[in-house]
Amino acid sequence: MIKAKKKHKKFRFLSENQNENQTESKQNIIKTDMFSVEIASQDKSNEKELREELVKNKLSVANFTQCEKLLKYTYNISENLSLVYKKIEFDSKTDLLRAPDSRASSGVSFEFFDPDTLEKLNGTICSDIQTPISIPFKKIERLSMGLYLANSLVNKNVDIYNKESIGFSSRCVKSRDLTTSADTSISFRRNKMFQNETIGCSTSCAYKGLDENGYVKCDCTTSGKEEISNTGSDFNFDPIPKMNYEIFLCYYETYKDVSF
Repeated sequence: MIKAKKKHKKFRFLSENQNENQTESKQNIIKTDMFSVEIASQDKSNEKELREELVKNKLSVANFTQCEKLLKYTYNISENLSLVYKKIEFDSKTDLLRAPDSRASSGVSFEFFDPDTLEKLNGTICSDIQTPISIPFKKIERLSMGLYLANSLVNKNVDIYNKESIGFSSRCVKSRDLTTSADTSISFRRNKMFQNETIGCSTSCAYKGLDENGYVKCDCTTSGKEEISNTGSDFNFDPIPKMNYEIFLCYYETYKDVSF
């Protein structure tokens, strides 16, 4: 049986081998070694408290605001009500494709329900809407989070854990060495700033960086059925030629900025 581990103001956290009928709450989180289930509503009155509880227990955080607006409009549900959602996370070990990847995060999926009838709503309506989902990076000890956060404040176009960051492909990007404050070249950024590991999200998502808790931020277009996850992989840039046409392109762009 499942039993309430501890009672909170707006929701309760449940763990294995405990009885779930101990408290009355509409916001519940159940966590086991292999999966977790969060049944809640996106209630503004306890949004901060719920987020803190999720982060403390290393569970994903999602912002369903835009999807919820569209579902309410489609199903003619009052804007004053909050939809009920069920968010499920499975450990990567349960997925045959991701199990061999030691850096693969948990996979997140979700469903929405009418708050009055508890009828399941059609999540495919939200398939074209970007839903922000943040999932903990599994091997957080591999990351230099202090360096990442410091660099993100100074160099907006250089994400040291994203090989697709424009700072690693364009000579035109301006960035500074955190130690000397000197301007950096593309070679310096590739060889000294990039951490030889790149992080990415599922194919239906766009990677948006890391937050202060070591969560990978993904903007996802999804119906909620397919699992959303992140992972990291080793990567090294190929050497670049000392001069190419891009130098002239940068000069041209600078000339346009000054002249016009």
